[in-house]
Amino acid sequence: MDALSREATLNELGYVRPKTLDEALAKLNQPDLRVRVLAGGTDLLRGLKRRVNGIDLLVDVAEVPDLKRIDGTGDGRIVLGAGVTMTEILESPSLVERVPLLADGCRVVGGPQIRNQATVGGNVANGAACADLTTVLVCLEADALVVSAAGERRIPVADLVADLPGGLPGGSLIRAFEFTPPHPAETTAYLRLAPREAMSIARAALAILGGLGDDGRVTSLRLAWGAVFPHPRRVPEVETILHGRKLEDGVLQEAVRVMENVFLQESGDRWSAPYKRNVVTAFTERGLRQVLGGLA
Repeated sequence: MDALSREATLNELGYVRPKTLDEALAKLNQPDLRVRVLAGGTDLLRGLKRRVNGIDLLVDVAEVPDLKRIDGTGDGRIVLGAGVTMTEILESPSLVERVPLLADGCRVVGGPQIRNQATVGGNVANGAACADLTTVLVCLEADALVVSAAGERRIPVADLVADLPGGLPGGSLIRAFEFTPPHPAETTAYLRLAPREAMSIARAALAILGGLGDDGRVTSLRLAWGAVFPHPRRVPEVETILHGRKLEDGVLQEAVRVMENVFLQESGDRWSAPYKRNVVTAFTERGLRQVLGGLA
Protein backbone atom coordinates (compact mmCIF):
# COMPACT_ATOMS: atom_id res chain seq x y z
CA MET A 1 0.00 0.00 0.00
CA ASP A 2 1.52 3.34 -1.02
CA ALA A 3 1.66 6.38 1.27
CA LEU A 4 -1.20 8.19 -0.41
CA SER A 5 -3.62 5.27 -0.16
CA ARG A 6 -3.03 5.13 3.59
CA GLU A 7 -4.22 8.72 3.97
CA ALA A 8 -7.78 9.46 4.94
CA THR A 9 -10.02 10.29 1.96
CA LEU A 10 -12.63 12.98 1.53
CA ASN A 11 -15.32 10.31 1.83
CA GLU A 12 -14.17 9.70 5.43
CA LEU A 13 -14.18 13.38 6.37
CA GLY A 14 -17.12 14.66 8.42
CA TYR A 15 -18.79 17.95 7.52
CA VAL A 16 -21.31 20.11 9.39
CA ARG A 17 -22.71 23.59 8.76
CA PRO A 18 -23.97 25.15 12.04
CA LYS A 19 -26.40 28.04 12.01
CA THR A 20 -25.42 29.73 15.28
CA LEU A 21 -22.22 30.59 17.11
CA ASP A 22 -23.14 28.34 20.05
CA GLU A 23 -23.75 25.42 17.71
CA ALA A 24 -20.42 26.05 15.99
CA LEU A 25 -18.58 26.05 19.31
CA ALA A 26 -20.31 22.83 20.33
CA LYS A 27 -19.17 21.14 17.12
CA LEU A 28 -15.63 22.46 17.56
CA ASN A 29 -15.43 21.03 21.06
CA GLN A 30 -16.51 17.46 20.38
CA PRO A 31 -14.19 15.08 22.25
CA ASP A 32 -11.84 12.73 20.43
CA LEU A 33 -12.29 14.48 17.08
CA ARG A 34 -9.74 16.52 15.17
CA VAL A 35 -11.80 19.49 14.04
CA ARG A 36 -11.02 22.37 11.68
CA VAL A 37 -12.99 25.52 10.96
CA LEU A 38 -13.99 26.06 7.35
CA ALA A 39 -14.72 29.69 6.44
CA GLY A 40 -14.11 30.73 2.83
CA GLY A 41 -11.96 27.65 2.30
CA THR A 42 -9.61 29.27 -0.22
CA ASP A 43 -6.58 27.98 1.67
CA LEU A 44 -7.94 24.97 3.54
CA LEU A 45 -9.68 23.24 0.64
CA ARG A 46 -6.60 23.54 -1.53
CA GLY A 47 -4.76 21.46 1.05
CA LEU A 48 -7.49 18.79 1.00
CA LYS A 49 -7.16 17.97 -2.68
CA ARG A 50 -4.90 15.01 -2.00
CA ARG A 51 -5.08 14.14 1.68
CA VAL A 52 -6.97 15.03 4.85
CA ASN A 53 -4.80 13.47 7.53
CA GLY A 54 -5.12 15.26 10.85
CA ILE A 55 -8.77 16.25 10.30
CA ASP A 56 -11.88 14.28 11.22
CA LEU A 57 -14.50 17.02 10.92
CA LEU A 58 -14.91 20.29 9.05
CA VAL A 59 -17.14 22.90 10.72
CA ASP A 60 -18.37 25.24 7.99
CA VAL A 61 -19.21 28.60 9.64
CA ALA A 62 -20.30 30.38 6.45
CA GLU A 63 -23.92 30.67 7.64
CA VAL A 64 -23.30 31.84 11.23
CA PRO A 65 -24.82 35.37 11.37
CA ASP A 66 -22.60 36.52 14.27
CA LEU A 67 -19.55 36.14 12.02
CA LYS A 68 -21.00 38.24 9.18
CA ARG A 69 -21.79 41.45 11.01
CA ILE A 70 -20.29 44.87 10.37
CA ASP A 71 -21.12 47.04 13.38
CA GLY A 72 -19.94 50.04 15.32
CA THR A 73 -19.38 50.65 19.01
CA GLY A 74 -20.43 53.60 21.13
CA ASP A 75 -16.92 55.02 21.09
CA GLY A 76 -16.57 55.02 17.31
CA ARG A 77 -14.75 51.73 16.86
CA ILE A 78 -15.62 49.29 14.08
CA VAL A 79 -16.49 45.64 14.66
CA LEU A 80 -15.82 43.54 11.57
CA GLY A 81 -17.10 39.97 11.60
CA ALA A 82 -14.48 37.33 10.94
CA GLY A 83 -16.74 35.72 8.32
CA VAL A 84 -17.01 38.88 6.20
CA THR A 85 -15.50 38.33 2.76
CA MET A 86 -13.13 40.62 0.88
CA THR A 87 -15.88 41.40 -1.62
CA GLU A 88 -18.31 42.33 1.15
CA ILE A 89 -15.74 44.75 2.57
CA LEU A 90 -15.26 46.35 -0.84
CA GLU A 91 -19.04 46.61 -1.30
CA SER A 92 -19.48 48.44 2.03
CA PRO A 93 -19.41 52.21 1.27
CA SER A 94 -18.92 52.99 4.95
CA LEU A 95 -15.87 50.74 5.31
CA VAL A 96 -14.30 51.91 2.07
CA GLU A 97 -14.76 55.55 3.07
CA ARG A 98 -13.73 55.29 6.71
CA VAL A 99 -10.99 52.67 6.36
CA PRO A 100 -9.47 52.97 2.87
CA LEU A 101 -6.46 50.97 4.03
CA LEU A 102 -8.71 47.95 4.60
CA ALA A 103 -10.13 48.27 1.10
CA ASP A 104 -6.64 48.61 -0.37
CA GLY A 105 -5.63 45.35 1.29
CA CYS A 106 -8.71 43.55 -0.02
CA ARG A 107 -8.29 44.65 -3.63
CA VAL A 108 -5.00 42.81 -4.02
CA VAL A 109 -6.20 39.47 -2.60
CA GLY A 110 -6.42 37.04 -5.52
CA GLY A 111 -9.01 37.56 -8.23
CA PRO A 112 -12.77 38.19 -7.98
CA GLN A 113 -13.60 34.53 -7.30
CA ILE A 114 -11.13 34.38 -4.42
CA ARG A 115 -12.34 37.68 -2.95
CA ASN A 116 -15.93 36.41 -3.12
CA GLN A 117 -15.00 33.49 -0.86
CA ALA A 118 -11.99 34.55 1.22
CA THR A 119 -12.83 35.87 4.69
CA VAL A 120 -10.94 38.31 6.86
CA GLY A 121 -10.87 35.76 9.69
CA GLY A 122 -9.46 33.06 7.46
CA ASN A 123 -6.77 35.41 6.20
CA VAL A 124 -5.62 35.96 9.79
CA ALA A 125 -6.12 32.44 11.15
CA ASN A 126 -4.14 30.88 8.31
CA GLY A 127 -1.04 32.41 9.91
CA ALA A 128 0.78 33.27 6.68
CA ALA A 129 3.54 35.87 6.87
CA CYS A 130 2.33 37.32 3.55
CA ALA A 131 -1.36 37.69 4.52
CA ASP A 132 -2.52 41.08 3.22
CA LEU A 133 -5.45 41.65 5.57
CA THR A 134 -3.41 40.55 8.57
CA THR A 135 -0.80 43.19 7.74
CA VAL A 136 -3.52 45.83 7.46
CA LEU A 137 -5.15 44.83 10.76
CA VAL A 138 -1.80 44.97 12.55
CA CYS A 139 -1.35 48.50 11.23
CA LEU A 140 -4.85 49.42 12.43
CA GLU A 141 -4.03 48.07 15.92
CA ALA A 142 -7.02 45.74 15.65
CA ASP A 143 -8.09 43.32 18.37
CA ALA A 144 -9.29 39.80 17.57
CA LEU A 145 -12.33 38.66 19.55
CA VAL A 146 -11.64 34.95 20.07
CA VAL A 147 -14.47 32.79 21.41
CA SER A 148 -14.33 29.35 22.99
CA ALA A 149 -16.43 27.28 25.35
CA ALA A 150 -14.83 29.25 28.21
CA GLY A 151 -16.00 32.61 26.86
CA GLU A 152 -14.54 35.41 24.77
CA ARG A 153 -11.03 36.88 24.88
CA ARG A 154 -9.71 40.06 23.28
CA ILE A 155 -6.27 39.54 21.74
CA PRO A 156 -4.36 42.14 19.71
CA VAL A 157 -3.97 40.80 16.18
CA ALA A 158 -0.24 41.53 16.37
CA ASP A 159 0.05 39.20 19.39
CA LEU A 160 -2.26 36.59 17.90
CA VAL A 161 -0.31 36.17 14.66
CA ALA A 162 2.98 36.02 16.55
CA ASP A 163 1.64 32.86 18.25
CA LEU A 164 -0.24 31.40 15.28
CA PRO A 165 2.42 28.90 14.18
CA GLY A 166 0.97 26.85 17.01
CA GLY A 167 -2.55 27.50 15.77
CA LEU A 168 -5.57 28.93 17.53
CA PRO A 169 -6.35 27.27 20.88
CA GLY A 170 -8.33 24.09 20.30
CA GLY A 171 -12.08 24.53 20.17
CA SER A 172 -11.90 28.29 19.54
CA LEU A 173 -12.53 30.59 16.62
CA ILE A 174 -12.27 34.28 15.79
CA ARG A 175 -15.67 35.94 16.03
CA ALA A 176 -14.71 39.45 14.90
CA PHE A 177 -12.07 42.14 14.74
CA GLU A 178 -12.42 45.50 16.47
CA PHE A 179 -10.42 48.63 15.66
CA THR A 180 -10.55 52.41 15.56
CA PRO A 181 -10.68 53.82 12.02
CA PRO A 182 -8.00 56.31 11.02
CA HIS A 183 -8.66 59.94 11.92
CA PRO A 184 -9.81 62.00 8.90
CA ALA A 185 -6.56 63.98 9.14
CA GLU A 186 -4.48 60.79 8.85
CA THR A 187 -3.39 59.29 5.55
CA THR A 188 -2.87 55.61 4.77
CA ALA A 189 -1.19 53.61 2.02
CA TYR A 190 -0.65 49.97 1.12
CA LEU A 191 2.46 49.10 -0.90
CA ARG A 192 2.85 45.59 -2.24
CA LEU A 193 5.36 43.71 -4.33
CA ALA A 194 4.28 40.55 -6.14
CA PRO A 195 5.41 38.75 -9.32
CA ARG A 196 2.09 39.67 -10.92
CA GLU A 197 -0.47 42.36 -10.11
CA ALA A 198 -3.22 39.84 -9.34
CA MET A 199 -3.58 36.20 -8.27
CA SER A 200 -0.14 36.32 -6.68
CA ILE A 201 1.26 36.09 -3.16
CA ALA A 202 3.01 39.18 -1.83
CA ARG A 203 6.81 39.07 -1.64
CA ALA A 204 6.74 42.22 0.49
CA ALA A 205 3.95 44.50 1.70
CA LEU A 206 3.82 47.66 3.78
CA ALA A 207 0.69 49.06 5.45
CA ILE A 208 1.36 52.56 6.68
CA LEU A 209 -0.70 55.16 8.53
CA GLY A 210 0.43 58.63 9.55
CA GLY A 211 -0.53 62.18 10.32
CA LEU A 212 1.03 65.61 10.74
CA GLY A 213 0.29 68.43 13.15
CA ASP A 214 -0.31 72.03 12.12
CA ASP A 215 3.42 72.66 12.49
CA GLY A 216 4.28 69.88 10.04
CA ARG A 217 5.63 67.52 12.68
CA VAL A 218 4.71 63.85 12.78
CA THR A 219 1.93 63.24 15.30
CA SER A 220 1.07 59.64 14.41
CA LEU A 221 2.81 56.89 12.50
CA ARG A 222 2.45 53.12 12.15
CA LEU A 223 4.33 50.85 9.77
CA ALA A 224 3.32 47.19 9.48
CA TRP A 225 5.20 44.81 7.21
CA GLY A 226 3.97 41.60 5.63
CA ALA A 227 6.10 38.89 3.97
CA VAL A 228 9.29 40.49 5.33
CA PHE A 229 9.44 39.08 8.87
CA PRO A 230 8.26 35.66 10.14
CA HIS A 231 4.84 37.20 10.76
CA PRO A 232 3.24 40.57 10.00
CA ARG A 233 4.46 43.12 12.53
CA ARG A 234 5.09 46.80 13.15
CA VAL A 235 8.49 48.45 13.39
CA PRO A 236 8.46 50.72 16.47
CA GLU A 237 12.10 51.69 15.93
CA VAL A 238 11.12 53.68 12.83
CA GLU A 239 7.87 54.99 14.29
CA THR A 240 9.62 56.33 17.38
CA ILE A 241 12.48 58.02 15.58
CA LEU A 242 10.08 60.08 13.44
CA HIS A 243 7.55 61.06 16.10
CA GLY A 244 7.52 64.81 16.74
CA ARG A 245 9.88 65.59 13.86
CA LYS A 246 9.42 67.13 10.44
CA LEU A 247 10.00 64.86 7.49
CA GLU A 248 13.03 66.69 6.20
CA ASP A 249 15.43 64.97 3.85
CA GLY A 250 17.97 64.02 6.51
CA VAL A 251 15.27 62.73 8.86
CA LEU A 252 13.73 60.65 6.10
CA GLN A 253 17.04 59.02 5.22
CA GLU A 254 17.71 58.32 8.91
CA ALA A 255 14.38 56.50 9.12
CA VAL A 256 15.20 54.47 6.01
CA ARG A 257 18.58 53.44 7.49
CA VAL A 258 16.94 52.36 10.74
CA MET A 259 14.40 50.27 8.83
CA GLU A 260 17.18 48.69 6.79
CA ASN A 261 19.11 47.77 9.92
CA VAL A 262 16.06 46.21 11.58
CA PHE A 263 15.44 44.09 8.49
CA LEU A 264 19.06 42.97 8.20
CA GLN A 265 19.27 42.03 11.87
CA GLU A 266 16.24 39.75 11.57
CA SER A 267 16.75 38.40 8.06
CA GLY A 268 20.12 36.81 8.81
CA ASP A 269 21.59 35.04 5.80
CA ARG A 270 18.34 34.10 4.08
CA TRP A 271 18.71 33.81 0.30
CA SER A 272 16.10 36.54 -0.28
CA ALA A 273 17.72 39.13 2.02
CA PRO A 274 19.71 41.11 -0.62
CA TYR A 275 16.65 41.34 -2.86
CA LYS A 276 14.24 42.27 -0.09
CA ARG A 277 16.70 44.74 1.40
CA ASN A 278 16.26 46.96 -1.65
CA VAL A 279 12.50 46.56 -1.55
CA VAL A 280 12.32 47.41 2.14
CA THR A 281 14.33 50.61 1.79
CA ALA A 282 12.42 51.72 -1.31
CA PHE A 283 9.01 51.00 0.23
CA THR A 284 9.94 52.76 3.46
CA GLU A 285 10.90 55.95 1.67
CA ARG A 286 7.96 55.82 -0.73
CA GLY A 287 5.43 55.06 1.99
CA LEU A 288 6.66 57.81 4.30
CA ARG A 289 6.57 60.36 1.49
CA GLN A 290 3.07 59.27 0.53
CA VAL A 291 1.41 59.41 3.95
CA LEU A 292 3.32 62.29 5.51
CA GLY A 293 3.35 64.63 2.54
CA GLY A 294 7.08 64.46 2.33
CA LEU A 295 9.43 65.72 -0.25
CA ALA A 296 9.12 65.93 -4.01
